[in-house]
Amino acid sequence: MTVSRLQKAINNPRDAVEYLNRQLFKVVGHRAYKKFIVLGRIRTGSSLLISYLNSHPNIYALGEIFQTLNGRDYQAILDKMFSRQPYKIKAAGFKIFYRQPWDDDQKAIWTDLISDTDIYILHLKRKNILRNLVSQRIAKKTGIWETFDDRRFKGVSKRQVKFTFEELIAGFETIRNLENEFDEKFSDHPKIVLYYEDLVKSPDEEFSSITDFLDLDYFAPKTQYLKQNPENLSQLIRNYDELKSRFSNTEWSGFFED
Repeated sequence: MTVSRLQKAINNPRDAVEYLNRQLFKVVGHRAYKKFIVLGRIRTGSSLLISYLNSHPNIYALGEIFQTLNGRDYQAILDKMFSRQPYKIKAAGFKIFYRQPWDDDQKAIWTDLISDTDIYILHLKRKNILRNLVSQRIAKKTGIWETFDDRRFKGVSKRQVKFTFEELIAGFETIRNLENEFDEKFSDHPKIVLYYEDLVKSPDEEFSSITDFLDLDYFAPKTQYLKQNPENLSQLIRNYDELKSRFSNTEWSGFFED
C-alpha cells in the first residue's frame, strides 16, 4: 500500500478494508460476471442510475472512468475494470458518454467496447431532449451538477436560461443522431434502452427490468440523489413562449410540454 493510500486508510478505515478486499479478489476472485456499460450523454440521469445499480448487493458500478485519460493507457483502465471481482458480484460495469474520453482524439476504447459483444448495454436517454439541454445549461450556469441536499438548490430566477431557435434545432438533431449512431454501433450486443423520466416516475418497475436484463435477483433501488430542476419548462426558459411558438409546427413541438 502506498503512503497516500496508507494515509487514506488511517482516515477512512472502511475504505481501507474495501481496498484490501479488492486487492485480494484480484487474485482469488472470479470473472464469471456480466460486464456492462451505462451508455449515454450528460444530464440524462446517469448518476441516478449508477446509484441505483450500486444499491444492489450483486452489482459493482463505477462512474466516468474514461472521462479523460490524462496520458493513461485506456486498455489498462479497462482491464482493471473488468478484472476479477468478489464472488458476490454478478455484474460489473461503468458509465461512458458518447464522445469520451474528451482528451483522446483516437477514442480507441470504443473499438474494444463495440467488438466485445459480451458487454451488456444500458442505453440511457431522455424522452424530452429539451429537458436535457435545459438541465445542461443550468448546471453550467450554477456549477451544480448533482446534489444530495435541497439546501443547495438555487431559486428559479437564478436558474433561468435562454436559447435561440437555432441552438435548439442543432441540439435536438445532434442528440438524436448520437442516440441512433450508438444504437447502431452496439446493435450486436445485449441492450436495454432506458429513459430518465421512467427511472424517476417508476423506479421499482424500471429497476426490475434492469435486474431481469442482467439476470439478477430484484432488490428495491435506493438513492440519495435529488431532482434538481422539477419546475415547468416555462419557468426555467426565459423565452419559452417565443420558442414554443416557433417550434409549434415541427417534429420537436412535443418537447414544449407546458
